[in-house]
Amino acid sequence: LKIMELAQNKEAKEALARVKAPRCSLKELGEVLNASHRMAWQQALEEYDQVLGKHGSEVYHSVVALYEQRSNEFQAEKAQLEERHQKRMLCIFEPDGSGNVN
Repeated sequence: LKIMELAQNKEAKEALARVKAPRCSLKELGEVLNASHRMAWQQALEEYDQVLGKHGSEVYHSVVALYEQRSNEFQAEKAQLEERHQKRMLCIFEPDGSGNVN
């Protein structure tokens, strides 16, 4: 979950850095978020390469899947982390109701 939280923080910072105008379309935001998400996860997994090894992404996702199957507490903590990230991103990129975000 520490890796996930690190990736989420990097994603938010990168998305803010990539959005240049005070307003953008939802399509533009989607493209920015997609690129920011990929970059953030790559960087977060690289920061933990000493733990995860050269197949970091595969190792990470396999371990998360195992923990999700075996631990209700892990599932709950992961869900809370994902919910907090979603709320944070909605606060940062607030939809204006007309197909744009501020």
